[in-house]
Amino acid sequence: MSSPQKDLYDAISIVKRKIIPLAFILYFLTIWIVLILGLPLYA
Repeated sequence: MSSPQKDLYDAISIVKRKIIPLAFILYFLTIWIVLILGLPLYA
């Protein structure tokens, strides 16, 4: 027998597992884009 609270907790943990890697990928992509676009400005 599962309670609504446990279902909600499970859903949140699944969402976290999917969002955290995506957030890291986006973060590193943004840094790379800034570096690649920014380097000619500093050259």
